[in-house]
Amino acid sequence: MQIINENLEVSSKTKIWYGWKNIFDLQFPQYNPIINALADRKNEDWIIMAWTYIQYFLWNQRNIRWDWMLGDFRKNSSDWDLCKTYRRLKDNNSRYLIIDPNIWTVTMWEWNETLFYRFFAKLNSNKSKIEKDGTITTLIRLAQNGYLKLLSTNNVWAKYAFTLDDNIIRSYFWENLSDEELILTRSKMAVLQYFDDANDIFWKIANIFISRILSDTTSWVEDIANIYWLEINSKAVAEIIEKYKQWKSSPEDIKALTQNERSVLTTYLNLYIPYSQWKGDDVSSNVQNLLLSSVTWWSQIIALELN
Repeated sequence: MQIINENLEVSSKTKIWYGWKNIFDLQFPQYNPIINALADRKNEDWIIMAWTYIQYFLWNQRNIRWDWMLGDFRKNSSDWDLCKTYRRLKDNNSRYLIIDPNIWTVTMWEWNETLFYRFFAKLNSNKSKIEKDGTITTLIRLAQNGYLKLLSTNNVWAKYAFTLDDNIIRSYFWENLSDEELILTRSKMAVLQYFDDANDIFWKIANIFISRILSDTTSWVEDIANIYWLEINSKAVAEIIEKYKQWKSSPEDIKALTQNERSVLTTYLNLYIPYSQWKGDDVSSNVQNLLLSSVTWWSQIIALELN
């Protein structure tokens, strides 16, 4: 295993006697934030599960509803009335929706039209307008209208799709995006790898990602932690980063950080330093690799919570 010391130097150490938690953290670290968030879940708060194995690791095993291909969710939203969809979910005591977006690996490609319509949306002939909502566009609409919120994800593209302010997305895509075009843009961001124009959208996401390096330290620290599936104290890491920027940090500051927090700090500094010195080529390749890793991991997860 790798150890990062208080000077941020990396070394290897042999670990003996792995416990169940050590093994779990190596295999399923992306589940930890959700498991911890739902540790005190009330029995009456149901969870809808789609294509994920996290249910086997939740402390509370009661009231979990299986909807592997999201067919039931589709029925609840098939009249395309957001308020009624929300009420149907609430009347069924649904509180959380947990999805592995790889569910769309076998259903989302655009040549598979019927399933594409169901899981994403039916688009017009040039793919620029939503003609009939599917699961993803409905989830985005529910989030944008305040019916649900993102609880956790290790896919930073989906994180941006569900959480970024409209003005930020418009400023990087097109200032005159209509509300409907904005919904389509967000929806594509959430499952970007399945679209022909993915490369163009990817670089816009990359520019958003880079902009947070200098403008929003805490949020960018959280982005890195999400990508690496790590639970950390983002505020503590951000405070040390600000000291680094002012040449005021010391090894004593690092001693208080966990190994996960040191890992995120190291990643941040490796990206921040060349970016702050305007070495664009180095940054673009590093950022590209980091962002691509967010959607190429074998396991992704998106957890949503109804308000």
